[in-house]
Amino acid sequence: MTTGGQPALPGRLVRLLPDRSLLLWVLGWCLSVFALAYGVENPFFALLLLLPIAAVGIGLLIFGLWRGWELRHSPVAALATALLFPAAFWSWPLIAHAAQWAHFAQDRPVYDQIRRMAAAGAFESEDLRPLQHQGVVFDIEGSAGVKRFAFTTNAGVVDNWAAVIYDPSDQVRLARGMGSAPPHVEKLFGGDLVACRWLANHYYSCSFT
Repeated sequence: MTTGGQPALPGRLVRLLPDRSLLLWVLGWCLSVFALAYGVENPFFALLLLLPIAAVGIGLLIFGLWRGWELRHSPVAALATALLFPAAFWSWPLIAHAAQWAHFAQDRPVYDQIRRMAAAGAFESEDLRPLQHQGVVFDIEGSAGVKRFAFTTNAGVVDNWAAVIYDPSDQVRLARGMGSAPPHVEKLFGGDLVACRWLANHYYSCSFT
């Protein structure tokens, strides 16, 4: 059976699927969150983008509940439609982490190059902090045994900022929330280290306040 020249979905499958227009909007919303986390480093510009994304999210939640009620004759489709956006909303941290990882994968060759240059003695005579190389702003702490690097990814607002940290000791993994890390880890790079999430090898995505 066809509809408008296109093959129609089996009736049983249609009854199990959420509203397709809502599904497309939610997918677009997820892509917007990914783009925000991936490409926006200016905190004020990020805030301007965050407001419409939040507004659209509220609209999708209301629309999903309304469409779920309209589809109440098909309980599975109604439930899938009503819960579609809440499920997407709760996946926000996973979407943001995927975007951070993609950004890290793009910049990692520069990070690795900076580490090799530092191991060869580069940057030691430079007093100006933070340092910069090929557009990457970074800082170095520690001795030759445990030399840590912080590659700034978001300058943040006031004293809140984010960075990819390279820590060969992996001690920054102990930062899992405000006050959770030991004092010698919490005070790294002149800030209060709040939380870190593993990216690859000894690299972590970290936030400071």
